[in-house]
Amino acid sequence: MNYWLVRAKWGVENKKADFINNDEWINGYADKYLEIVKRVETEDILLLAEDSTITHYGKCIDNPKDGRHLTVDKWELLQEYIYFPAKGAYIKTIVKINDNQLINEANTAIENTILSKDIKIKSIEIENFTVFKNKHTLHFSNGLNVIVGENGTGKTHLIKLLYSLLISLNYVVNEDAGYYYENKMLIEQAISEAFDIKLSNIFKSDNLDNLITYNKTQGLIDIDYYSYSIPIRLNHSSVHFEHIVINEELSINISEKSSIL
Repeated sequence: MNYWLVRAKWGVENKKADFINNDEWINGYADKYLEIVKRVETEDILLLAEDSTITHYGKCIDNPKDGRHLTVDKWELLQEYIYFPAKGAYIKTIVKINDNQLINEANTAIENTILSKDIKIKSIEIENFTVFKNKHTLHFSNGLNVIVGENGTGKTHLIKLLYSLLISLNYVVNEDAGYYYENKMLIEQAISEAFDIKLSNIFKSDNLDNLITYNKTQGLIDIDYYSYSIPIRLNHSSVHFEHIVINEELSINISEKSSIL
């Protein structure tokens, strides 16, 4: 995997907003840097710079080898910008980064950006859990989310479900984070056991069977954070985590999260 410094400004024209909105990068020259652009491979990291500041990063997912166009998975705003000396090769429209220090700074900035999203739930999918008989999928924004619905539609149950998982994660982190992080299976087992207890307590149910939708055999809950996802299977009298799917580029890092209920 290589790292490329790319720019979006030619003269007075600045295409940065267009690139970010369209998840792409385009070489603004018809006769320059064509061979360099062709060398970018899928999975390479593009660092989008303005003057001497890198503000966004994205992973290349397609290069048609025309010397002009690159597609990224998504331009992500760095939590902390990267500052570098804009001189020599680094003033070009596109250049491969060979400076190990700058690469290390980029890796740190990208990892911190990903981890900063760890505290945010990206989406939740629920099926056969209490009043959620049919499959329901909710996507959350990075800002304020408002849950609106008529009485009996599951607003309180949704909040209690999210809270149960959140304090279960916090319990595992606070008990002995380092011990659990050494073994992924131990993390799943520890969270599963904690979630089993917290779910029963918060819903005030002595029997988890009561939380599965009537006449159904299994409740399904899939919660996606930005750096990992947690698929939960609520079987009769037990909670089962199929596998916690964690971003392989990161060390296992399920951090403590704050909550209000």
